[in-house]
Amino acid sequence: MTKKLRDGLIDPKEIPHEDVPGYMADTYRGYVLSIKERIEVFERNQLIDFGYRELNEEFFALQCRLIMELIAFMVSTFHQSSTQPIGKSKRTENNPLKIIASINQDFSWPRPTDPKFEYPIKENLEVSIPHITFPICDYEKFKIIHGKLGSILHEQQRPRIEKRTITLEEIFNTLKQLKLLVFKHLIVDKQGNGWYIDATMKEQPRGIGIIRLKLV
Repeated sequence: MTKKLRDGLIDPKEIPHEDVPGYMADTYRGYVLSIKERIEVFERNQLIDFGYRELNEEFFALQCRLIMELIAFMVSTFHQSSTQPIGKSKRTENNPLKIIASINQDFSWPRPTDPKFEYPIKENLEVSIPHITFPICDYEKFKIIHGKLGSILHEQQRPRIEKRTITLEEIFNTLKQLKLLVFKHLIVDKQGNGWYIDATMKEQPRGIGIIRLKLV
């Protein structure tokens, strides 16, 4: 049975080729918005205690893992903006590793920017963008943490493993890193073409600015 899109949505395969970059940029903005909203809810509820360590870990691990999946969709969307939309079967995937693999090329990964940096909105201005780094900046580390979060969510499997894969404190630290990775970042292709994304630009659509640029 063919999956039906929500009302008002258009299948990207039906978008005229010249309109695909704009369509994908708006889609990318939607993923960033969803991540931003989840992080804000996460941060407001960090003091919640359900009375069971396992339940506390599962609750917050689930949100971190969903955010990581949204980041993988972001990356896939960026690549589709300069090529063509992927097929329906691949768009239903939710495993970050498989989503990234579906790109079938050397993929671009978000490069986080110093959170204090403010991009000057002026034409023909050369801008030096300061980068920061931390463990999740490395996609291999990203995959490892995603797997550890999954182990918590699948703890009902028997026999149980004795060693905990990730603590609640580590989950909160992962959330902080994911926020830094997404809120202000660059994503560029091999040719240096790409976007600067700032999820704190209140005057931009949905509070998220996407600036097209070419690195020099």
